[in-house]
Amino acid sequence: MQKSAATTRIPVVLIGIALLFRIGTFLLWPVILAAIIALSIVLGKIMIEAGSFHLALVIVPVIATGVCVYGAILTMREVSGFAFAVRTQRDSFPTLWSFVAEVAESVGGRVPDNIIIGMEPNFYVTQSPILLTPADEVRGRTLYMSAPLLRVMDEVEVKAVLAHEFSHFTGSDTLYSSHVAPAYHSLHQGTSAMKVNMESSIFLLVGFAVPLAVLWMYQLGFKIIDRALSRSRELRCDEIASQAYGQSHMAAALVKVVGYGTPLLYVNVHFANLIQEGQTFENYPAWFGLNREHWGARINQVVAQAATSKTKAFDTHPALQARLAALAITPNEAAQLASAESSFAESYDISAVERLLTNEYSRFVYSMVSEMSQAEAG
Repeated sequence: MQKSAATTRIPVVLIGIALLFRIGTFLLWPVILAAIIALSIVLGKIMIEAGSFHLALVIVPVIATGVCVYGAILTMREVSGFAFAVRTQRDSFPTLWSFVAEVAESVGGRVPDNIIIGMEPNFYVTQSPILLTPADEVRGRTLYMSAPLLRVMDEVEVKAVLAHEFSHFTGSDTLYSSHVAPAYHSLHQGTSAMKVNMESSIFLLVGFAVPLAVLWMYQLGFKIIDRALSRSRELRCDEIASQAYGQSHMAAALVKVVGYGTPLLYVNVHFANLIQEGQTFENYPAWFGLNREHWGARINQVVAQAATSKTKAFDTHPALQARLAALAITPNEAAQLASAESSFAESYDISAVERLLTNEYSRFVYSMVSEMSQAEAG
């Protein structure tokens, strides 16, 4: 299969601005520190000329140095994501790994170092470290696949989705996916950590007040560029995937991921309710697939919403209507395509992973329910 090339381009200007923000994350804290020291020097000279001087003007730069160093560590450190997922070893699932390799090569992407399967309704490829448990971290390029969604999608639809994800690491998108996106994620996580620390310490509240205000404005600008780039990246990857595996399959996959994915957003709530009722599952994804008619009712709601959906300024993805229109597929056509019954998971037997995932997820939710019950009793 020939590698596809998209006509949809990621704006070069936006990539350039994003790279400037990336560089800016290294310069931000030195600039803040230099500004504080410069202000202290100016105020010190004014006070000396006026015949007075406060020791605070010496102490403030010292404290500022500590605050800036700590802030730089928080906002520039490598951040690990978290996924409640199970690894699939290459030697245990050779057919699955061959399938993924075929898709990656079809769009000029690289075969991932890890394939993990989880409950969340999502598919993605990332270069950031991911914690599966506190003691288990995967590094390198990692592909995440949703076990329940694999039960309601056919083989070509899964190929289209994976082709989309691998396309994020091709062409001009590679630079952003490998360097800019991780920097924005680290900045966001670091800023959040600073806010938490401020709430727990009066000293840090005073020390971080001004830097955090500067960071917030900087992050807002970075966020605007990040979201605008993200939307153009999504359309580019949709096009590449549709060239490789067909517009109809890409459209059907989009509707299924959104439609079936919505109830899966509350899978932990569903588990918690069943546990409280004394019910258990051996294989939740298989059960989800068998009850697709019940969950499939969401497809019609998704299609109805897509007909009037509009892309907003801070959306990471274009509205579904815009994505389907770019594929030259109407919402109703996409809904009909998505109504066909199929199951990738049955063709590529991953039932062992599904059962292990169900067991681990049940334990996780059970412990969460127990903690909540104890907290209410206490």
